[in-house]
Amino acid sequence: MPTIKDVARLAGVSLGTVSNVINGYKSVKSDIVKRVETAIKDLGYQPNLKAQSMRNSKSGYIGVLLPNITDNIYIRIYNGVERIASKNGYIIALHISNGSPETEENLLSRMRQQRIDGAVIITCMPDKTDVFEQLAGSGIKLVFVRRMPRNMKGAVFFGIDEKQAVYDAASNLVKAGFSKIALLSGRVEYSNEKDCVQGYKEAMAAVGGRSRGKIVESISGGKENAFRSAVRWIHEETDLQAIITTCPEYAMGVLSAVEIFRMEKPPLILSLDNNNWGPAASTPESIRIFQLYDRLGEEAAKKLLTMIKSADRSGGGKTLLPAEPFTYSARPFARDSGQGNTFPAFRKTCLRILMLENTSSAAGKLMKQVFTKETGIEVEIDTLPYELMFEHTIGPSGAGKYDLIQINIPWLNEAVKRDIIIPLNSMFSKNSHIFSVFPDEILTQHGIVGGKLYAIPFLVGVQMLFYRKDIFKNLRLRRLYYEKNKVPLEVPATWKEYDRIAQFFTGKYNGESPVAYGTTLGRVNGIYYYVLRLWEAGISLFKDNCLNSPKRFRAAVDVLGQYYRVFDFAAPAARPWTQAEQADP
Repeated sequence: MPTIKDVARLAGVSLGTVSNVINGYKSVKSDIVKRVETAIKDLGYQPNLKAQSMRNSKSGYIGVLLPNITDNIYIRIYNGVERIASKNGYIIALHISNGSPETEENLLSRMRQQRIDGAVIITCMPDKTDVFEQLAGSGIKLVFVRRMPRNMKGAVFFGIDEKQAVYDAASNLVKAGFSKIALLSGRVEYSNEKDCVQGYKEAMAAVGGRSRGKIVESISGGKENAFRSAVRWIHEETDLQAIITTCPEYAMGVLSAVEIFRMEKPPLILSLDNNNWGPAASTPESIRIFQLYDRLGEEAAKKLLTMIKSADRSGGGKTLLPAEPFTYSARPFARDSGQGNTFPAFRKTCLRILMLENTSSAAGKLMKQVFTKETGIEVEIDTLPYELMFEHTIGPSGAGKYDLIQINIPWLNEAVKRDIIIPLNSMFSKNSHIFSVFPDEILTQHGIVGGKLYAIPFLVGVQMLFYRKDIFKNLRLRRLYYEKNKVPLEVPATWKEYDRIAQFFTGKYNGESPVAYGTTLGRVNGIYYYVLRLWEAGISLFKDNCLNSPKRFRAAVDVLGQYYRVFDFAAPAARPWTQAEQADP
């Protein structure tokens, strides 16, 4: 096994310099950092975080790493692990990754520093085998549950045959007369989710393939994303008869969508689960595909303790507990007979609304049928892109044919001056919930003009800048940035800093950059970002005579030139991208 002396000898530096590089001291020059990192990689050197004498003794602690503690399946797995651990005198150190690979990697690093004897892991980064191998190399025993790491030699894995569980569920539904069945799974990078998708596809192929209405969607995140998928299915797949989900969280999201949209013929909802999850009486029928996740946790813990006690370094292997049998039998379900919300009578029988083309208007179009059912008032929603909204609201075309319009905040004063919108005070008393829902400053800034309420805040927009944390932490790049700019590499707080960092990470300006381009830009954000840069320079285009002096006009031109240059730091293909495309890794 290579030692720190071997690294120093190969890199041609002192032991102290190697230690400084490993510990992240900024005083080491970038070329030396690069030599030491290359030597470490070539030799396969791993710092010995624990003295061998400490590792030979048992601490009595084991780690459990879960994606979350809101999903019933993970709670049950944890309960199984804890039951076996406590019986054997072990204490559990629980870690939650929240589905974030970065968080998980930090937690695993913490495990290496703690004196734990082993860990049960449900990973959200199955491809990072090098991280797991380092953990195992430090003497910590590992058992993976439900999600298998890829290409890791000697990995010990425990799971349930979820492929068979989903296959049985889909097959039983078809036998019971269901002709259009959907599957909502998690990310197929996870081995169990991939198995579920495969089980569903094989079941549908066995009974007629596409003629049976095969619909599969894989999502990341929890019940919120499941809700969105279900909403889309409800409106695009009107004859959908059943939805199978791979976890209770997804099932709850689907249940919420079905209930909100008051479906006359709601689909049957099934979910892999371990214990009762209780939908309210007003929701459609839902069924558990019962599996023994408690036992899965127990078996994984038993294996882990055996590995710890025997100090066994060999082996590995995959253990799948058989799926519990599932048979579908139709059961009646009840719907709430209450009257629900009551609304005051309106004289209009149809509302015409003009909105921006965005996710809010798309949601409004989906939700309008619920409003119509509750009030008897039809709703028509027209949408326009941002660049046309001004013309059709307070511009030449006007907004006279609409009852409600969505306008941008800077246009509000102009709309009031032209008598395009009416005050809302007469519709809302001072005790109205409108004045209790929004803080005073929000209504004052975004809804009130001349002491009267003209608008209700509807959509809050947040501009976010994403950055590569792994690159910002790279010691060699940090040192190189400092040598070039004489300031530390930090998350930018001004546009000047942002531009400097974007240039540094653009390949044509810095051959050492690990990426080709330092930023990404798109068609949606151009004017927004320019206005933000003007604000930083003390210029507001929304004030009268904002550019009335030659000095301020030249400043605005200079800011435009700075912003235009940033396009040289972005891929040419990125210019037509939307905000979502820019943020997509």
